[in-house]
Amino acid sequence: MSRNVKEDFQNIAALISPKAKLISADILPGGYSSDVYILNLVEGSLKKKVVLRSEGSPRAENRISTEYHLIYCLKGSNLPLPEAIHIDVSLKYFPKPFMVMSFIDGKSFEPDELDISWMEKVSNLLNDIRSIEISSLPKLPIRIDPLDRLLDYLPDEKEWRKVREYLKSIGSSIFIGEYKFLHGDFWPGNILWKNDEIIGLIDWEYAAIGDPMSDIAVASLELRYKYGAKGAELFQTLCSNYINIDNKRLYLWLIYVSASTLRYIHEWRLPKERQALMIREAKAAIHESFSFLQKG
Repeated sequence: MSRNVKEDFQNIAALISPKAKLISADILPGGYSSDVYILNLVEGSLKKKVVLRSEGSPRAENRISTEYHLIYCLKGSNLPLPEAIHIDVSLKYFPKPFMVMSFIDGKSFEPDELDISWMEKVSNLLNDIRSIEISSLPKLPIRIDPLDRLLDYLPDEKEWRKVREYLKSIGSSIFIGEYKFLHGDFWPGNILWKNDEIIGLIDWEYAAIGDPMSDIAVASLELRYKYGAKGAELFQTLCSNYINIDNKRLYLWLIYVSASTLRYIHEWRLPKERQALMIREAKAAIHESFSFLQKG
């Protein structure tokens, strides 16, 4: 890259506030699909932090401009969101389209042991998301069919032959219930905590509207990586306190989420041990979901 990245950040600081000066720009680890930086700024005697997040490569389902507009539209909701400060898609100030948000001084964490109180807060947050009135949102993808592209995601190996045959046989799986707002990437890494309370929910690049079972499936698989099948089942039980769990659809979405993970995981810049764990658990989730579906 020939351009001066430090100069880029200083120019971005000036966009946010003409008198702001850049102290430092620190990249945040763990950005699997995009680059995320904390910009430390000073304006007179006031110091503040903002977050710059670039559009992912490969690009996520929503453009960064859609994500920015979504956060802006949700400003008056009860969701713990950062403030949308600036959006730029010109490539004049940074090599990729980017947005700037306020900094939330929290941390993501996962307790070593299953913790119902922690899980309850997470499931309640998911309920808050699905309770948002979708008519107030910008145009988002529609996510209603777990069979959409699923056979493309599922590995084409003998191990998955029976799963493929079953999926081809079940007919339509399009959701016909009430469409709900979906985060799309709801997992502990996107939830920020402080003093045992949730204070932030980030990364809306896969937000959509449609079948709420898809969000529960995403979270279930992510929790499975840490806590095994029991952790995923506990989360689903907690979600059943506020939504009727359609087990058939949930298992189909679990197969979809797990298969798409197997399809794209090598693009996510993960440590080898984490990648191996996720592949193992995603495969197990497919086999177990298929077994439940066969039993009817």
